Amino acid sequence: MVAGNTKKRLDIERIRAVKAEAGIFMTLHGASGTDDNDLKEAITAGITVVHINTEVRLAWRRGLDSALAKQPDEIVPYKILPQVVDSVKQVVAARLALFSSGRRARPASR
Repeated sequence: MVAGNTKKRLDIERIRAVKAEAGIFMTLHGASGTDDNDLKEAITAGITVVHINTEVRLAWRRGLDSALAKQPDEIVPYKILPQVVDSVKQVVAARLALFSSGRRARPASR
């Protein structure tokens, strides 16, 4: 579970070098828990796709826990799930804003 204050760090220069040599789309798998500035720099260096599945799953779980805490006797899913969906939307919106705040690298020509 991603819960601590320690953030993973990326080797931005290595990403830039690989992008320059390969000249292809690049995906950052396992980006959940990575330093926000590193994510922006990685996108600028050439990362095209960023996977944050764990962050989305955590948002889902925290939203569910919160909804159940507010309505502990509720058994109807459609009465609980809107808060869960809102929690996921907030995380996804924040991450999309972060990812789009950096400038994308231009595709390397070969």
